[in-house]
Amino acid sequence: MSSRKNQNSVLVLATLGVYLGLVFAGATPQVLAQAAMARSFDIKDEIEVKDDLDKIPDGEAIKAFLESRFETALSSFVGDLRDLNALGKYRKAGDDTFSISANYRHCLKDGPSADSSFGPASADSDWIAKAFASLQKNLEPPDEFPAFIQFAADERGDRCKTFDSAIELDTSDHIIRLSFSRDGAKNAARIKDGLESFFAERASAHADPLTKQIYQFTKASSKNGQVFIVTRLPRAGLDAMLSTDAK
Repeated sequence: MSSRKNQNSVLVLATLGVYLGLVFAGATPQVLAQAAMARSFDIKDEIEVKDDLDKIPDGEAIKAFLESRFETALSSFVGDLRDLNALGKYRKAGDDTFSISANYRHCLKDGPSADSSFGPASADSDWIAKAFASLQKNLEPPDEFPAFIQFAADERGDRCKTFDSAIELDTSDHIIRLSFSRDGAKNAARIKDGLESFFAERASAHADPLTKQIYQFTKASSKNGQVFIVTRLPRAGLDAMLSTDAK
């Protein structure tokens, strides 16, 4: 970013120099206009924009949810896996699969609703079912629809607030997906940018090594008025997290 800004600044100064030279030389308005338009100029190139959650309405509410619910829930989940590992019940490879999801909706037409589902699960997945159920419970929002969840149009044309959580174990990863609705694609994209900045900050500056690792594996995206937060904890890379010395 700084290299690009420096290059742009040099070009702008050069353009201004030529422009002022023409002014002092007595150039006609037509020549001045042509000189001014000779380079497509975007003021955004000259301004370093830091788009983080501090500058976004409801940003503090999102940060509070992440710090009080998300971080605590995932740290507790890793702790449960650590306990299973100490008992010899955690297997880092194999065909164990499991999934659990929950969906919260409040639509203007139908009012509030909630549902959850389990599966598919292998015959050997009982060892992690309780850990996943506990994680899903801990990821529930502190109230049904926090302030940062907004009404957005759904596939039926209704306006709904939605919050979804989905947790999956496959042969390579523990995958935790959260999504919530924002009013409009641009709004959701801005929240996504703020989240990416927040994740990077927490991954580099947080004092707790486990929390740092969690954010290193967490990404944000947005689509059609939905914001997605996805954490992938690789089975093969959890040794340090699951060590009893990592508490």
